[in-house]
Amino acid sequence: MKQERFTLVHALRGLAALWVVFFHVSTAGHISGLRSQLPSWADLFFSAGHLGVAIFFALSGFVITHSVAGASITASYIGRFALRRSIRLDPPYWASILFVVVAGYLSAQVKGEGFQFPTFPQTLAHLFYLQTLLGFPQINWVYWTLTYEIQFYLVLVLLITPLAIARAVFSSYLELKEAHEATIKVLLRAIEAKDPYVPGFATMLKDNDYITYVWNHIYLMTDNATYDLQRPVSGRKTSRVVNSSTAAR
Repeated sequence: MKQERFTLVHALRGLAALWVVFFHVSTAGHISGLRSQLPSWADLFFSAGHLGVAIFFALSGFVITHSVAGASITASYIGRFALRRSIRLDPPYWASILFVVVAGYLSAQVKGEGFQFPTFPQTLAHLFYLQTLLGFPQINWVYWTLTYEIQFYLVLVLLITPLAIARAVFSSYLELKEAHEATIKVLLRAIEAKDPYVPGFATMLKDNDYITYVWNHIYLMTDNATYDLQRPVSGRKTSRVVNSSTAAR
């Protein structure tokens, strides 16, 4: 099925990401001359660029939630969802960790400065997005956004799994209820049927204790003579039907 694209949402995500870039460029002091020439109100465009992260989170949450809306949530679906997110996030994230470490080492060598490689526990925590929860320093401080994104995915799974289970149980109930009503209708039609090739067919069915019990309990009207054949079991008026405790004969 072709996925729906949200042009406006993608455009807003791009603008939010660009706003964050301007924020980092500004806080690093690369455009201090430009900022000094701008009016004070325009400086807010650079100093408040960190808000782009919040916007990006909100838009990403909408897109992810919309992608699972209406889906049949099963264990295999959750597994495929996790695999897709992993394939999309992990390779570039892990590659960026390697790049940051190598670039930092080479920069330190050129400048004649010391360089401290990340520890093994620190690196392992980063590979599984656990550095924030476990209190390890960020190899690259912008990685904190990814840890929160992964936490959002986990919370989403924890929220939709019980709802998916409840929906599956309710769907099974509706299917069982529909099958039950169809069975009752077949039994009633069988009771009223006349088979010219089997003498006493209708009487034979009426003598069946189970069929008679179901027939009387569900469809026998209060006049003890007629039967409500038009209403489904769930839609009958109980005030017009004989009480089940006294209907059977």
